[in-house]
Amino acid sequence: MTTIHQDNLVQLLKKKGIGKTMSKSLNDSDCTQAIALLSNDDCSLTTKATLITALLCLDNNDDEQKLLSDLKSLNTLDKQLSPLLNLQTTSSTLFNCALQVISNSPLSYDDAKKAFLLILDPSEKELEKAILLEALRLKEESFDENTACLDLFFERANHHPVDAPLLIDIATPYDGFNRHLLLLPFVAALLGSLGFSTILHGLDQVSPKFGQTIHQLLKAAGKNPLKSTIEVANDLMNTDISWGYLDQSISFSELYDLNSLRKNMVKRPLLATMEKILQPLYSPHKNLIVTGYTHPAYKEKTVQLLQHLNKWDGALIVRGTEGSPQLGLDRRAPSVNIKNNDVLEAYLAPEQFNLERSEKIEANKDLTIENSLEQGVAALNGKKGFVLDSIKYQVFTILSQFNLLQNDDLISRVNESIQTKKALSHWSNF
Repeated sequence: MTTIHQDNLVQLLKKKGIGKTMSKSLNDSDCTQAIALLSNDDCSLTTKATLITALLCLDNNDDEQKLLSDLKSLNTLDKQLSPLLNLQTTSSTLFNCALQVISNSPLSYDDAKKAFLLILDPSEKELEKAILLEALRLKEESFDENTACLDLFFERANHHPVDAPLLIDIATPYDGFNRHLLLLPFVAALLGSLGFSTILHGLDQVSPKFGQTIHQLLKAAGKNPLKSTIEVANDLMNTDISWGYLDQSISFSELYDLNSLRKNMVKRPLLATMEKILQPLYSPHKNLIVTGYTHPAYKEKTVQLLQHLNKWDGALIVRGTEGSPQLGLDRRAPSVNIKNNDVLEAYLAPEQFNLERSEKIEANKDLTIENSLEQGVAALNGKKGFVLDSIKYQVFTILSQFNLLQNDDLISRVNESIQTKKALSHWSNF
């Protein structure tokens, strides 16, 4: 559903529903507009419910308090919104869980797990799923709520073994990049060319960013982003490829089917945190994960979730580009290295590998998937400069942090793979 009215409602939600500390208050004009939009049939009922949930969960100014009061007596409002506005329990387990969270009472692990199972159920109402997810986001999920979601999703998702000595899992946000080049597929190809099987995963596009994704880049390159799990496993075992991509539509179709919900609730739910660490493929021998975070609070949360799941022999968490594990050449990056439950915090910088730190990289919303593809392929073809150095920096960091290669041997082998076009060959063979 995309209309001028829906777009206007989305803008109000973006203003009020960002989060506990970043949201802005609605003024009198906004509230007048909200009354009209919340009564408009051209607007998504899910988006309406999400905005009302934000108003109920966050502190309100006088205009917002009046808005909530006026909405309760508005006879043009969809009747499905009445229990939410009046905080009345219903026969719906999912909705009643949402009311509990809105009242600032966390769900128990068991109740949260049942609720997330209902969120995956296509027969449950989309607006009730949005109400719970938005309430959890704004109230900040508890450890039990987070781990219940992660455990339930891990149980429901598909996991396929790959008989590789080790498997590197690059777990990047599924909503992609919208201000920088996407270079992770070229990182995976370079790692594969060095004998380290590397898996990527994601989907075509998803809210909130709808950015450049690995799926889109592969499609733009004339490659197949919808290979079966068996085909991807074979790519990982093929020494002429040794990297792969598995789409969420194949690895976890129940979660993929929530894309409409995620679009209509606008902001990022905890689903986005969980989906990237569900390990769709794994080695029976050794598994390593590389992932990223945006805000400092997410660093500790990611550490807790990975330790709770306990599926990897090592983990590297970095504050990379747009919340991804992709490192920027223009700054040092905070990092966390986890091994045997030991947590080591440090900073990463290109100078550690004799790479020159670049000037500040300005966000560029005009970048396209074709830009990422063209510049990534050129880098693997040996074109010197920022993009090649960025790809090498990522590979240097991953291999050194996991003690897979070190120092001079690391740098010489990476350079040799670029110079001999071996990395380019592994890209082309996919």
